[in-house]
Amino acid sequence: MADFPKVVVTGLGMITPLALDAPATWRAMLAGVSGTGRITTFDPEAFDVQVAAEVKGFVAEDLMDRRTARRSGRHTQMAVVAAREAIESANLIIDDANRDAIGVLIASSGMLFAIGEQERVIDERGPGRVDPLTVPRIGQYSAAVRVGRFLEVRGPNSSVNSACASGGDAIGQAMNLLLLGQADCILAGGSESMISRVPIASLGSSRPCRSRSMRSRPST
Repeated sequence: MADFPKVVVTGLGMITPLALDAPATWRAMLAGVSGTGRITTFDPEAFDVQVAAEVKGFVAEDLMDRRTARRSGRHTQMAVVAAREAIESANLIIDDANRDAIGVLIASSGMLFAIGEQERVIDERGPGRVDPLTVPRIGQYSAAVRVGRFLEVRGPNSSVNSACASGGDAIGQAMNLLLLGQADCILAGGSESMISRVPIASLGSSRPCRSRSMRSRPST
């Protein structure tokens, strides 16, 4: 049996519906706190699904420089802040001696559903008025790329999307890269920002958990 080196977790970073950092999230989990509630991102009254696990209180400009925040989608903003926390948690100093050996692998769907807003811009104002940052802001790859640039690391950089298994898949693939010697350290995980009208309506229409008794409209 091959004698593979050990792969260990040395730092954690989290932005979750429970809290805006890893220690507070863990304390909330131990206390049995729920991060779900009635949707506040938009008015859900007409929707079959009216509850979600929203990240609340996250203001990107309070946690990162304004220029980076403006050029990033919400999923990317959260990924950058969580990555920074993970680096600090691991007491990892990034410098010219190790930046080529540090990689990033983040699972994300990007902000695919936000593209409809730019479609409306084309219809109403013409193609010349489309936001030029749309593609780099909403792409599935954008979180991994932005984290890599923010931390100034030059190791393997990639994203994965395998539905609900994406975050775990990213961690597993990162472990494989480490075992293969492709990097000495990898920031791995997932970041999503999908609570908007189109995905909520689509999931409500597809009824993945179809049951009258499981409908999420709050009782009166």
